[in-house]
Amino acid sequence: MGAGHIAQQSHIPAYLTNPNVKIAGIADPDEAKLEEVKKKFGVEKAFSDYAELLEESLDAVSICVPTRFHSEITVAAASKGLHVLCEKPMALTLDEATEMITACERNRVQLMIGFNYRFIRSHREARKMLREGRIGKPFFIHGQFASMGPYADFEKRHRSFYFDPESGGGVMFDSASHLFDLMRWYLGEVRTVKASHGNHVEGVAVDDVASVSLEFESGCIGALSCMWTQIESWSAMGDEGFIKVIGNEGKIVASLFGPSIRFYGRKSKICKIAGEIELVPKGFDPKRPMDALQRSWRDEVNAFVEAIRTGKGVPVTGYDGKRVLELVLKAYQSARA
Repeated sequence: MGAGHIAQQSHIPAYLTNPNVKIAGIADPDEAKLEEVKKKFGVEKAFSDYAELLEESLDAVSICVPTRFHSEITVAAASKGLHVLCEKPMALTLDEATEMITACERNRVQLMIGFNYRFIRSHREARKMLREGRIGKPFFIHGQFASMGPYADFEKRHRSFYFDPESGGGVMFDSASHLFDLMRWYLGEVRTVKASHGNHVEGVAVDDVASVSLEFESGCIGALSCMWTQIESWSAMGDEGFIKVIGNEGKIVASLFGPSIRFYGRKSKICKIAGEIELVPKGFDPKRPMDALQRSWRDEVNAFVEAIRTGKGVPVTGYDGKRVLELVLKAYQSARA
């Protein structure tokens, strides 16, 4: 569902690498995008109305449309007995998120939310190390997301949902949702949120920079910062995306886009000799972070497909998506107040 950027960059290529999947069709009201997908990926059936695609012989759908349509299409797909992988953020309101969860539970289908950053090796390894107590008790976490986002092609995208407040546009909806999910996945539930936001590009109606203070139920204090920039240089901005956790016995810094982490532990023999060390997963090049990001979409889709095939639960549930949405909405409420 949807033939735009996220479908073409992420979902479709990932499904095409999975031997257990056949793409049955695609739906999008933009005829030009449909033709582009048909030629680029060899998708045979294309529909301008998503309801027509739902009449095909399907097992599951990927929802890659603007956020304001997530709930409507998820509920429609669930009523047909179809499993759903829905892009983040889950919905515009908590009521919509609840409707999505209820519809999927009622029809006994899986609902997975597309927080693909959970599948990047740097975050999986950092979370594992935290659970092993490698840095002791965490007392501070800082997550930062800095990218060009929709400013990478502003002339083409300035009329898109990214810049529409009524459609879920804004950096906190679009980008901070990833950080809220990762930080919650790292350290558990968040107790309080305080935020401020603004924008630095003239004529933009949504936030493109934001700062959030967090307090976790564990007592850990957190800071979240996110921004869309107009700086194109990867060498200048490549290290501006990260999640840093400091504990009473060390620290972990995970590259946001992957694949590497930096680690220091007071009890580590290697660290006593070399100081802070960098760990890079085998087969990955830290100078090519987009490879790790692309791999995360493939692993995300594979996990979704495997959950359907085995009947096991998906790794990122509708309840995860709703909790993140709640945090995003509280951040906006705090910023307005």
